[in-house]
Amino acid sequence: MKLVLFDIDGTLIDAAGAGRRAFNRALERLLGVVNPLDGVPLDGRTDTLILHEVLARVGRLDVFQDIDLLRHLYGLYVQILEEELAAAGDGDYRVLPGVYELLEYLSASDRFLLGLATGNLVEGAWVKLRPGRLDRYFSFGGFGDGALSRTDVVRRAVEEGRRRVRPNEPLEPIVIGDTPLDVEHARKAGAKAIAVATGRYRFDELQRLGPDLVVESLSPIEPVLEFLEA
Repeated sequence: MKLVLFDIDGTLIDAAGAGRRAFNRALERLLGVVNPLDGVPLDGRTDTLILHEVLARVGRLDVFQDIDLLRHLYGLYVQILEEELAAAGDGDYRVLPGVYELLEYLSASDRFLLGLATGNLVEGAWVKLRPGRLDRYFSFGGFGDGALSRTDVVRRAVEEGRRRVRPNEPLEPIVIGDTPLDVEHARKAGAKAIAVATGRYRFDELQRLGPDLVVESLSPIEPVLEFLEA
C-alpha cells in the first residue's frame, strides 16, 4: 500500500494569503501587536514553529505555558480564517490544477491511502479544505499542532496511516508538497518526495533539491500517476 501525503497550501489550494491574514489578525487582537508576522517566513513551516518565533520576538513565550490562552488564540485564528475564506472573492481561493482529477483517481484505488502532511493546525487545515470540498478525500494526517518540525508532521501521518492498514502490511509513504522543506522533511521521515512547482518555488529550484519527482503542476496527472504506480 502506498500512503500518499499531501501538503495543503501551494499544493492543493491557493488561498491568496488567507492564513497569514487570519494569524496576523488573531495575534493583533490577543497581543495588541501590529503585523506580528511581518518578515516571518511561512512556507513549509508548522503553525507551532511560526507562532513560537512570533511570540519570542514580542517577548510573549508565556502564551505557550498558558493552555487556556493558547486554546483561545487557536480558536480565534480558526474563527477569523473562516471569516477570511467566507469573504473571499473570485480568484481569492482556488483549487490548483489537477488536484480534483488526481484525488478522484487515487481515492478510487485500493492501492493507495490518502492523508495530509501539513504545517497547519488541524482545525485550520479542515477549514482551508472545505471551500473546495477537498475534505471529503481525507480522514487523517499529520498536522502542525504542537510540532516544531515538519519531520514530526510526516512521522505522525505515517503512524496514523499504519493504524489504518492490516498489521504488517507494507506501507510506502510519499509526500507531495511545493516547498524545499516538504522535500527535506519527507526524506528525514523516511518518505519519498514529489515536488510540485505551484507555490512560490520554481521547477528548477525544487529540482536542485533532488526530490524523487518534480512537476510543474499536478495537471496533467499522468507523470505523477506513472511515478506512484511504478
